[in-house]
Amino acid sequence: METADPDATFPTEYVSLHGHQMGFRRAGRGPTLLLLHGIAGSSRTWVPAMQLLQQGHAVLAPDLPGHGGSDKPPGDYSLGSLAYYYQGSGVPENEDAISSMILGSSLLTARGIPVAGEYEVKNAQAMKIMDSFGAGGSFTEFYATDFSDDIVLMGHDGPGHIAIAEGKTRVRPLSVLHGKVGRGLAVEMSVKNGPVTLLSIVETEAGTIKLLVAEGESVPGPILEIGNTNSRFRFPMGARKFVQQWSEQGPAHHCAAGIGHTAPKIEKFGMLLGLEVTRVC
Repeated sequence: METADPDATFPTEYVSLHGHQMGFRRAGRGPTLLLLHGIAGSSRTWVPAMQLLQQGHAVLAPDLPGHGGSDKPPGDYSLGSLAYYYQGSGVPENEDAISSMILGSSLLTARGIPVAGEYEVKNAQAMKIMDSFGAGGSFTEFYATDFSDDIVLMGHDGPGHIAIAEGKTRVRPLSVLHGKVGRGLAVEMSVKNGPVTLLSIVETEAGTIKLLVAEGESVPGPILEIGNTNSRFRFPMGARKFVQQWSEQGPAHHCAAGIGHTAPKIEKFGMLLGLEVTRVC
């Protein structure tokens, strides 16, 4: 049995839109149904559905820009930064897909394409700013305070900026991926000992954004060996006052941690963009 040629059944037609050729297929009469294909697809994807839907509907299936018969518009298609969100579903195939997410994201981050977990888009941009200054920018959150040693323990289950790691980065297999369904590989590292800067992009009550920055020091010492990016940070005013003053600015619980003291550069960067900059220390 021969399969009908989709190009013969519903041939691609063309229209000029803003100076670019756009391809599309159409069929039927009636209320309009618009069918949009996914990335790397084309209107051919919808041909079987169009054969059914054309009875009583006007079906339109365009080729999105850069797909099928449509022109690729000029522009930069390189990836600058990325944010992802993973929710365990209990499906084995999904668990396998996520098993190397943190490792792959950490490799991208170290190559200048920062990746933020938990869909923290603002923090992906904070990481990009830090990386553009040559400071790295590792995905970080607060998770403990050692009042005896006067340090703040900070890290995350990835992605980590392995290019600014102290010593070797360890890849640790976990049977439970930090409370999520599934198992996988985790990246364990500490930010290089010495001066560090934290940067958070904060959404204000007025709906604008501001830059929140603090300088401190990454110090050696024991960390939790649980497959996280773990670092021990000390701040000039002490751990208690730092956490209080940082939190008073209303940031999300994520920030970007980078090496070196870059607060002056961030302040100039904010001035150029007309953004408020709050420096805690």
